Amino acid sequence: RKLEHWAQSVLERVGLGHLKPKQKVSTLSPGEKQLVEIARCLAQEAKILVFDEPTSSLTGRETETLFGIIRELKDQDVSIIYVSHRLEEVFKICDRVTVLRDGKRVDTVRTNAISRHDLVKMILGHEAADTAHISRREFDSVLFKAVGIRRGAVLQDISLEIRRGEILGLAGILGSGRTELGRSLFGLDRIDAGEIWIDGRKVRIRSPQDAIKNGIAFITENRREEGLLANKPVVDNIVLANLRAYASLLGWMHRSQEIRAAEQQKEKLNIATPTVRRLVMYLSGGNQQKVVLGKWLETSSRVWIMDEPTRGIDVGAKEEVYRLIRAIADQGAAVIFISSEISEVARFSDRVLVMRKGKVAGSFEAGTFTAESILIAATEGVS
Repeated sequence: RKLEHWAQSVLERVGLGHLKPKQKVSTLSPGEKQLVEIARCLAQEAKILVFDEPTSSLTGRETETLFGIIRELKDQDVSIIYVSHRLEEVFKICDRVTVLRDGKRVDTVRTNAISRHDLVKMILGHEAADTAHISRREFDSVLFKAVGIRRGAVLQDISLEIRRGEILGLAGILGSGRTELGRSLFGLDRIDAGEIWIDGRKVRIRSPQDAIKNGIAFITENRREEGLLANKPVVDNIVLANLRAYASLLGWMHRSQEIRAAEQQKEKLNIATPTVRRLVMYLSGGNQQKVVLGKWLETSSRVWIMDEPTRGIDVGAKEEVYRLIRAIADQGAAVIFISSEISEVARFSDRVLVMRKGKVAGSFEAGTFTAESILIAATEGVS
């Protein structure tokens, strides 16, 4: 009972006094779960606390509660490292800010001695350009359209359309809903409302199977756990999304045809492996991502949803993946390019949609966006 009383006092401290200490965490909202984690840290009475994107799941009211706690801890001589993409939070709660880029420290400055504009420039580095990205490409008619997509508080009335041959960049910081939108459009997460149209025809996407039938491909942000069978050979992964094409009427798989298809993708995508029978786990990150692309190329998909397609691969492999994605678009596909790397989105996209807290925070046509304007929309909701 004494322990419960103490736990209750800690919950009250983070604005969760309405909860009971014995209540199951699984019954809580995402924001409440986040505050419980913060309460656990406070219970340790540590002198140094690290908060990594603590407001990503919090409401405005919950965020203010957290800021009040941080100020209280500061008065108690507790040191706090606050990791965030949200610039307004950095200026509101932090005394100093250190910018990291590509794993290296750029600089440390006091927040009252730097402007938002200069901080954005520091974050983006030399890649930031004052001139807008201009797509010199011409596109055909609309191939894919989503109207009024809703899913709880995660996605709130999202609409978008993509033309044949076009790459639509989808940007946003952690918790913006960018990944959730990709998953919902592919049928991995059930939407509450909204319509999806492909080639002028309304389609029902209730599952990944529905999506694949309608020519939608999805490259997950976590390829090792969700996009690949790491303990299987390259050939098994290449044919994974289109198994029926290699099955006989009796259900037997034509192994020779599978190997032939895998060999063709190996040559086409320049996958560095001595044999398609090699286990995927032994390939580099860049070559693993090529295997994922090859898997979906076997399906002749017309709509590609790519979530962080260059994550965890080196610069050279990134350029190869960029070329492959552009080649897919050049063949008439519609591509949604989701990335947390703002400079990447600005450089590679024909148009850009920016998400923030489950809503569209900015929409940029060709010739109207820079890396800086995308970052500001993503962090402050200014389009």
